[in-house]
Amino acid sequence: MFRLNSATNGRGAPYTAYTIAPMDNFSWLLGKHSLKFGGEVRLVRLYTDRLGGTTYSYANLAGFLANNASSVQYLGDESAPSPFNNGATGNRYAKQEYYIGYAQDEWKIKPNLTFNYGLRYEYYSPLREDKDLQVLFDIDNGVILPSNLDAFKTRKTNFAPRLSVAWSPYQSGSGFIGGGKTVIRAGFGINYGPGQTEDQIQPIESNRISSTLSGGSFPQDPGVIAANFINNPLNR
Repeated sequence: MFRLNSATNGRGAPYTAYTIAPMDNFSWLLGKHSLKFGGEVRLVRLYTDRLGGTTYSYANLAGFLANNASSVQYLGDESAPSPFNNGATGNRYAKQEYYIGYAQDEWKIKPNLTFNYGLRYEYYSPLREDKDLQVLFDIDNGVILPSNLDAFKTRKTNFAPRLSVAWSPYQSGSGFIGGGKTVIRAGFGINYGPGQTEDQIQPIESNRISSTLSGGSFPQDPGVIAANFINNPLNR
């Protein structure tokens, strides 16, 4: 499969994603109460590569016709030898885990009044690369951090209460709202989520060369350009 996201793109972005998610749910009827419990452990796995390339920009039509680029950008492949992680090669392997559990009760207080209440817990581990092959850039100090640090922070306090009520007024009566023809419902809940993988995977997919030369005319041989960038990825 192929995917592209909001980061700098090249020729394409093949990836293989899968999840393993053991889960279970069960119910227990106890008088006027209907109790429900459940849980899930989800293992999220994603093999990713990003295929780069060379992009030429021309200031005007004359420059294009003369094949004199005003800027040239070289973007390496994710699976190519890494300039940041000791020459590591191959697809990157992103991993994340979800731990979820809940308990709730549906309490039928009266034939026309039902109250639901419960609590859900969710923990999402930070998305990470299996062998720490990621690039963490400290924008405050302008340095690259050790790749074994967590790229993102997470919380272990994601408790999410849920409350709701359903009431049918004048159930024994008649008319427009009587006889069970009308039900008034209200509810409240807090929700959490793991965030968008497309954004969180940026440190993993930044483990490649990306550099641009501008302000002059440059050679048009992609092989020469690639070699120059690989030998001097910081363009110094």
